[in-house]
Amino acid sequence: MRTEEVIHKSGRKTIFVYDKDNCVIERYFQDGKETTISYYQYDKNGNKIEIIIKQEDGKQVWKLFFIYDEKNRKVELHEFNKENLIVYKNYYDYNNPNGKIHVKIFDKNDNLIEESLKNSI
Repeated sequence: MRTEEVIHKSGRKTIFVYDKDNCVIERYFQDGKETTISYYQYDKNGNKIEIIIKQEDGKQVWKLFFIYDEKNRKVELHEFNKENLIVYKNYYDYNNPNGKIHVKIFDKNDNLIEESLKNSI
């Protein structure tokens, strides 16, 4: 395990903790007032499957959950709030003739709130 510290021009500090495979497993962000800690989990293919962001006191701020297809492409991203309730669902479709990624974002009630074509995600 290794760590890396980054001091930003603003004086903010980010500390990254890496596992034996050189994947970030923890990220500490200090802005001078508070510290948030992000915890990362990966699947057997090295795909990031979950990020949980917490305050120093351990309370969850946000959670991201990722789903991949058989080609290890991200096909879904679900975002949860501090109460661990779904806020947004993002879907990614790679089957487009122009090679772009069709992105659809839905709110917690499954209402489409954004749709776009992107070169990458």
